Amino acid sequence: MSKIMLGSVNHQLDEKGRMRIPAKFRDGIGVNPFVLIGKLECLYVFPNDTAADLLASVLPSDPYALDEKQSEVSTLIAANSEELAEDNQGRSTLPKNLKDYAHIKKDIVVVGKGKYLEIWAAEIFNERFSVLDPTKIKNMLSALTKRSV
Repeated sequence: MSKIMLGSVNHQLDEKGRMRIPAKFRDGIGVNPFVLIGKLECLYVFPNDTAADLLASVLPSDPYALDEKQSEVSTLIAANSEELAEDNQGRSTLPKNLKDYAHIKKDIVVVGKGKYLEIWAAEIFNERFSVLDPTKIKNMLSALTKRSV
């Protein structure tokens, strides 16, 4: 059973653009995870086996089975996904195209989302999530409750 990953960790890329998966997420994410473009200008990091299943669902073995829009999406995801190979000191380099997409320069926030991680540029994460407005939280929780009923 995979470890559930929750919480967030502020982190920085080193001078060569490398990062380490924070210690609290290492067991849950495993070795050689995959990084993919995410929604809202963040990156998703999936354990290797989970990424294989996810990618199989958007990259079917028969490309003719996809309609034009599905083909476009599968190309976008395939072109912007990479395995995060670690060097002998446990550091991984985020590809430039993915850093550019997520506006990552140096400071990042790594968020545990259960079975996967999100990597955010710290500035974007802080702008969206650091101020916990009680009204905004109440509205989001209300929308979530209505959706699950």
